[in-house]
Amino acid sequence: MYSKVINPEKDGKIAFNNKGSSARLGNYLEKELDLDKTPDGKVFFNSEDSFTKDEMVRSIDTNVKGLTADDDKFYSLVLSPSQAELRYIKNSSEKLREFTVECMENYAQNFIIKARDGSLKQLTEKDLVWF
Repeated sequence: MYSKVINPEKDGKIAFNNKGSSARLGNYLEKELDLDKTPDGKVFFNSEDSFTKDEMVRSIDTNVKGLTADDDKFYSLVLSPSQAELRYIKNSSEKLREFTVECMENYAQNFIIKARDGSLKQLTEKDLVWF
């Protein structure tokens, strides 16, 4: 399994700015997907639902509480299984989805925030806006 948090200023052929809209990222991801397999256009998912590119972009772009114009608005995390790993799970999109949700749960556990009442809160996957 290859996994990496993308640095938008250094990784890839074209640097992009993650301080603004995620629309450019959505356009790129949409080009990488086989949209013919999903006639409703809902190709992105989180642990609870499926989303179109526009719904994903809107959700990310409106998740800005407490962020300033100079803050990063989103991060790109790549989870890329090998061909052998895909064969092992028999190319099951459901198993890949379950694995992704588990990865996001593990990722969220790395964050503790201060709650409104002043106590510390351990984040869960449901606290993250992710697709």
